[in-house]
Amino acid sequence: MENKTTKQDILDQIEILKKKAEALEDSNQSLNKEMDEWFLSILKDLRVKEITSICIEYGNSKGEWMIQNDKKGTLWLSYGRVWSVFESKYGMKSIEIQQYTKDMLLMHLNWSANTGYHGMSEW
Repeated sequence: MENKTTKQDILDQIEILKKKAEALEDSNQSLNKEMDEWFLSILKDLRVKEITSICIEYGNSKGEWMIQNDKKGTLWLSYGRVWSVFESKYGMKSIEIQQYTKDMLLMHLNWSANTGYHGMSEW
């Protein structure tokens, strides 16, 4: 006896896939919102800690920090307190973190900078 897939079986499978996709999209939007709020909370609390001839160091009350090198157009994020959160909590890869932070900095602070984490080569 042969099992035949009916048109209704296929439509049912498509409906199940749609529901799974919607649930995944909802969880991604929630995760993005959480990530946006976390990163914006860092930016809102930043204060200048030190200015040298090479860079400006910013920090906040939670110990999250970044260093800006205007001459090279780079901004370095604390690995342990910022960069690694993107990796471990939000599952992002380096190129995604760089693009995300670049977009957020441009959108919210009008900063145009290439980002990396402190410890990467090419300061």
